[in-house]
Amino acid sequence: MDSQWHPTEELDTESTEKERGPLKSADEIRAALSAGTEKRGPDSYQFHEVAERLGSLALRVPFLDIGFELGRDSGEFGKAVPEILQCWSNYPPVKTWMRERFPSYISGALRSLFHWSYQTEIIDAALSATGLDSAAQADVLLDGIEQLRERISSELLYTLTGLVAARVPIEKSLKTI
Repeated sequence: MDSQWHPTEELDTESTEKERGPLKSADEIRAALSAGTEKRGPDSYQFHEVAERLGSLALRVPFLDIGFELGRDSGEFGKAVPEILQCWSNYPPVKTWMRERFPSYISGALRSLFHWSYQTEIIDAALSATGLDSAAQADVLLDGIEQLRERISSELLYTLTGLVAARVPIEKSLKTI
């Protein structure tokens, strides 16, 4: 083994420290989420890792906006966000974002959220993270079904119908019958 010092070793250590340090801007967040994910987008682990590196509370909403943009076509963002929120302290702008923006992500990503597990835990956790009441969560699911239209599989439609039924108040169900 060569015990001599190599300048590249020090450079590697410095670049790793820079890559792992706190993120201080939206551009740094975007770069961290985009690193190595040009074709497939960030995975759940990468969303977690970047969320842990945010340098201030004020960067949480930009993180969510960028994550929404980069993770729009996959279920990874929807899988990561509820878990990330458990680690973050209560921050009103994040709650507002979750109520106002996250439902549109869920509607647009229903197939991807379901595709990864063929179970409902990820969709349930994502809906719960919005802070919306059950009826509003059902509306998010119905919007997603409408967006998918004929591209929806029978298995997904059956599962989503059960999720909607579980969220619609009994009184509303009886009125429609």
